[in-house]
Amino acid sequence: MAAAHRMETVKAKSQLERLRKLEEECQRLRNSLDVSKRGEVIFQAPNSMWSDNDIVVEADGIGGAKLKSGLTTMWSRGRIPCGAFSLHRS
Repeated sequence: MAAAHRMETVKAKSQLERLRKLEEECQRLRNSLDVSKRGEVIFQAPNSMWSDNDIVVEADGIGGAKLKSGLTTMWSRGRIPCGAFSLHRS
């Protein structure tokens, strides 16, 4: 029983090490492609002058982004210049 638990622990550590290496490789690729990491806020502004809601653009980590405005979430793919959005509502 203890040997089986030890093997599971070794396997889990091995998988965590692999995950860490993959994450490092992903970050190197993002850096070379100039892509923001997942969850990074890449733009934020008030929805309007008196609005309590902000418009937030959040990177997805693979070259796209989510535009959040109030209860609406929109997705975009690729490098998009400011003011030129190609969005998919979700």
